[in-house]
Amino acid sequence: MKTKNIFMLTLLAGTTLPAMAQHDIVDSVAYKDQKVDIGANRLFSREQSTGAVSVISNKDVNKRGARNIGNNILGSGSGLVSLDGSGLFHAQNPTFYIRGIQSSSGSTPLIIVDGVERAIENVVAEDVESVQILKDAAATALYGYKGANGVLIVTTKHGDYNSKSITFSYDHVFSYLNNKPKMADAATYASAVNEAYRNQGEASVYSDAVINAYKNGTNPLYYPNVNWADETFRDVSHNNRFNLEFKGGSNNFRYYTNVQLLTNKGFVKNFENDGYSTQNKYTRGTLRSNMDIDLGPKTKLHTHLYGLLTEQSQPGSQADLWSMIYQVPANAFPIKATSAVWGGNTQYTTNNPVAQSQAAAYYKNHQRALYADLLLEQDLSSITEGLKGSAQLGYDTWSNVYENHSKTYRYSYYAVNNNGDVVPDGEGALAAVEGSDSNMGTASNNNSWIRRCVWNLALNYDRTFAEKHNVYGQLKYDYEYNDQTGTNTSIYRHNISLFGHYGYDNRYLFDVAFVESASNRLAPGSKWAFSPTFSAAWNISNEAFMKNVKCIDFLKLRVSWGNKQLDVLPGDNVWTYYNQFYLMDAASYPFDATYTGTQWGNTYLGTAMSLSQGHEQSSKFNLGLDATLFGSLNLSADVYYQNRYDIWYSTAGSYSSVFGLDAPYENVGRITSKGFEFSADYSKKLNKNLTFSVGGSLTVNKTIVNRQAESPQLFANTSSTGKRYGQAFGYIANGFFQKSDDLDGNGIISEAEMKQLGYPIQNATTIYPGDVKYVDLTGDDKIDSNDRQAIGYSTTAPDLYYNFHLGVEYKGFGVDAMFQGVGKWTGFKTTNGLYRSAVATNTLSQYLYENSWSAERGNTDQALFPRLSTVSNANNDVNSTLNMFDRSYLKLRYVEAYYYLPKTVLDKTNFIKNVKLYVRGTDLFTTDHLDQADAASYGTTQPLTKSLQLGAAVTF
Repeated sequence: MKTKNIFMLTLLAGTTLPAMAQHDIVDSVAYKDQKVDIGANRLFSREQSTGAVSVISNKDVNKRGARNIGNNILGSGSGLVSLDGSGLFHAQNPTFYIRGIQSSSGSTPLIIVDGVERAIENVVAEDVESVQILKDAAATALYGYKGANGVLIVTTKHGDYNSKSITFSYDHVFSYLNNKPKMADAATYASAVNEAYRNQGEASVYSDAVINAYKNGTNPLYYPNVNWADETFRDVSHNNRFNLEFKGGSNNFRYYTNVQLLTNKGFVKNFENDGYSTQNKYTRGTLRSNMDIDLGPKTKLHTHLYGLLTEQSQPGSQADLWSMIYQVPANAFPIKATSAVWGGNTQYTTNNPVAQSQAAAYYKNHQRALYADLLLEQDLSSITEGLKGSAQLGYDTWSNVYENHSKTYRYSYYAVNNNGDVVPDGEGALAAVEGSDSNMGTASNNNSWIRRCVWNLALNYDRTFAEKHNVYGQLKYDYEYNDQTGTNTSIYRHNISLFGHYGYDNRYLFDVAFVESASNRLAPGSKWAFSPTFSAAWNISNEAFMKNVKCIDFLKLRVSWGNKQLDVLPGDNVWTYYNQFYLMDAASYPFDATYTGTQWGNTYLGTAMSLSQGHEQSSKFNLGLDATLFGSLNLSADVYYQNRYDIWYSTAGSYSSVFGLDAPYENVGRITSKGFEFSADYSKKLNKNLTFSVGGSLTVNKTIVNRQAESPQLFANTSSTGKRYGQAFGYIANGFFQKSDDLDGNGIISEAEMKQLGYPIQNATTIYPGDVKYVDLTGDDKIDSNDRQAIGYSTTAPDLYYNFHLGVEYKGFGVDAMFQGVGKWTGFKTTNGLYRSAVATNTLSQYLYENSWSAERGNTDQALFPRLSTVSNANNDVNSTLNMFDRSYLKLRYVEAYYYLPKTVLDKTNFIKNVKLYVRGTDLFTTDHLDQADAASYGTTQPLTKSLQLGAAVTF
């Protein structure tokens, strides 16, 4: 175990260093003046806003040097729960939740890029001005059906009037595999298989002579001992990033253009072939161009244009090489049986990871994207002062084209007896050669695409009366058309919103939003829905009685409530839930005299029609506080409650098989969540050369499933209603059956022996010494599925999420670091090969072997895992307190050391404005409760990576 004190670290981090700093060490913008975007065509200052919003500024969005903005803000922000994704470079997209799990229908927040819903994984960090996290009803009110899970707003950079600059940067990244699995070598594996058979009273299948042959390695063709991970992958991968930015403007025109090229070389060890590469590599080119044009004194045009080209290549047949490494034993076959034949056998066929990485050719994906939108703003003050109009039009297209150049290869092995004498060199027989050496494939096609068109019209009114009464109103109509690959995937949405803001003397603020939304996803008669939101704030620091309170620079209380509607569909996007519809199965009936003619399938009713055709709804309440103390300490605190109701659930638990149809979905579910957030950020310039910052954030969330149409349970302990969403369930382990429990000495612990010993009956399979014992929770003297109960926390997402940040800068040299961690999160050690193995047909890790129960090896009291089994074990391979683990972790998300060349030196060049040199480390340190693998990405076979980045940026 790497540490036993994660929870204590969590508490200390949350209470002593509560938030990641949300701006640079030196920030010219006061916290209360920070701009907040809630989609109302006006940027409110934090002092004027009534919503719960946190901001990650452009200075903090690129400290990790990751592939996209999503990975760069991993671990950052207050209220944003971000969890690691795959270790594969092209698939390293984190999972985001805002304030944790929201609903069983999905909890992914809406991603808005420059006013249009777009994929965050396609946005590069160098283009981003800020990322805003919209959390409560007041902040998300204007996003209609799609805003209930929270909103992430990504704003890209724009130019400045009467300026110009060119910035070039280059980064080289060394990436290293973290927690590379250590699988058992051939001799250990053979010993494990023998032990597994002997555990079941059967004879060994590997002789001592053969095991010794694996150890000494004198004949690796007959007795192979292959470290598949080392033979397939190298330890280091290289990335290169070239970035060129043009930024500036004149009196009536502003521009921002950025061109970037990114390459990733992958971890495949031997990838060179005759004229092609089988490397798992990735190349991306992007172009962004943002322009702001003053067409006249009262007319402005804003445009955003973004183009994306990617090429992602991998070994042929889209082979999952890491899954093979977790499956194929070291002694299965040699890498190659002959110079022309690869290793392989009838059991593992083409699961030779080295062969798949070299001989199966390659498969490519090409992504193409073009995002374009324009916004026209017109000052209508000639009609009445403060009136403006705007119109926006956007069209996005994205597609993926694949090239399948995969090929097959021949494979075989040497058939030698494992349970006898060692076969001398030259006397082993090559088994029948399987497979064939085919030509490379030539197939290619467009297999995935997305098209999105949006437009909106708005009237905005912004006026201040008598210097104290600020009024802002907006009437807006939004239209969205979204279409993607597949059938029944075209979505049309309409949104009509009325937003009003009133501020009195910058002390009392009131906001109201009325939104009427429509969606073609919903049943006729229920396509339109109304969502109201109300919020208010009190700027206490602007009251007269606060003028002499010198330690408080800014203090605001805010409260919000809103009820939002959603257009999510029941089940797996069941569009026809509101109609009876017919299906046809494979059975057929002939309709001609010879019984050979036209045949008609068996037609039947599938799922019964839903009688409730409403909407899932979300009622949100938030109470918050924002403050700045002593001129340098920014604080924010929120408590919140959400009631998610009328959630779609299958009502199968309410019907028996006599019903004859699949049960309908109904709006019967209810999930509530509550929690609090606290963030703090302290930045201070101690003298003209030295600045210092420290901060952190803490989010605690608990989501409870109150109602879900659960089938009736015989015992309360098996019910998940009233428990956390994703609650871990399992058996209570009570140690292991021991050799002494085998009273008659026949190697099996019978039911009669269990009764005699006072144990509940366990008969899921034959019980042997070393199998897990469980607690009888129901008191019926037997162990079955009714003896499960809630154990641990949710397996879906953590209840506790925190980060803390430290930074110091002295005379242009600085160091910045951010740690992030989670708590109250549960996992189960079930990864194939690593923590669980049917050893006769699957490899196992050295860790599993050493820590499994074994009377032979004297490991019966301190064992972490049950006995080794030859095949899957119905008694042992279940979730229980034995294989449950605390998934808490703490990571050093990034550390950056940088140096700005002195301005006195740069001034001598007359053309270089700024030079920054930097070294970054990403995910260099992790402490968790797993000795193997990484708790942050547990369950994925591809290990996460850590990286070292060297870079420089020059501005002209």
